[in-house]
Amino acid sequence: MVVRKSHFLSISLLATASAIAIVEYVLVSHETVVDFPDEDVEPSDEVTDDVGVPAENTKPAGEEYTGPIAKPYPQTQVIVPNDTSDDDMPGERKIVVQSGDSIATILEGIKVHRTEVHMISKALSKIFNLKSLKTGQEISIRGHADANSIGMFCVDMMEIRNAYDLKIVVERVGPGYKARKETIPVKKVIRSVTGVITPHDPNTSLKRSGVKPQIARDVMKSLAQVVNIRSAKSAVNFEFLYQDFYMEDGSVARSPELVYASVLINGKIIRLYKFAHGNRSEYVDQNGNLVRTLASTSSMLLPPLAHMKVTSPFGMRRNPKNGHIKLHTGVDLSAVVGTPVR
Repeated sequence: MVVRKSHFLSISLLATASAIAIVEYVLVSHETVVDFPDEDVEPSDEVTDDVGVPAENTKPAGEEYTGPIAKPYPQTQVIVPNDTSDDDMPGERKIVVQSGDSIATILEGIKVHRTEVHMISKALSKIFNLKSLKTGQEISIRGHADANSIGMFCVDMMEIRNAYDLKIVVERVGPGYKARKETIPVKKVIRSVTGVITPHDPNTSLKRSGVKPQIARDVMKSLAQVVNIRSAKSAVNFEFLYQDFYMEDGSVARSPELVYASVLINGKIIRLYKFAHGNRSEYVDQNGNLVRTLASTSSMLLPPLAHMKVTSPFGMRRNPKNGHIKLHTGVDLSAVVGTPVR
């Protein structure tokens, strides 16, 4: 066989074609084809090829990818529904007043227009001291979404629980608001409890006799003004009358309140009666003397004066000398000149 130059040329061309094919195969095998989904198809977190197999250019966990960079998926915007939208806005909201809250901050916090906030505050101020709002008070607000302003809330009615048996109601009337006071029906139940007080440990003996903690505290503070139970020579017999308060649904409206207390100590009966005047209540003894509750705990300490008047109690007050508001760390008493100090 004779090898000619044409044979060498054919072999060279064949080798070149094979090399090109190999290079194309290598390039194709490393090429990433990514299909971008339509707008109505939710994008997947994993890049796949045409047959659904994860593409080779995906980044392995913990390794840095150095291959071709595929075009990222378009960003997906997550829209969180607004709490005050027309569909999700509740018709009624119950709010418990926190420290530092005011009528204005509460209403603005639930997206009420400032114009409505002003009108509600103005209506309230006619029958309610806006500065008297207390921590823990309950406020119920009913309303609807503002059709003209997305995310804003319109108040139809607002109720402020001002006392266990009284609430302030603000209601929309035409273009404005009107406020009124409403009495809350409360059922009062008189209960009686009797037992024996141990002089050296009155609190424990009252608890064992079934006296409610609030009643025990009231009794101890009131009796401390007229008698020292710890000085009793023997056990002290007692009888207490108190009121429980219930709402129409049977729930407790407020803490119980002492109405009458009687103790037999060292052969002498001492009685206390509740005396209500206005929004305040005090206790008087069987002689009609007013009993001031000074003790903040059931220490059973006697007051320094037998008959006295509290002219300035413990707490925040305006200093009578300079007019500054400051904590008064004592209790000012007045009595007739010559009254002995214990």
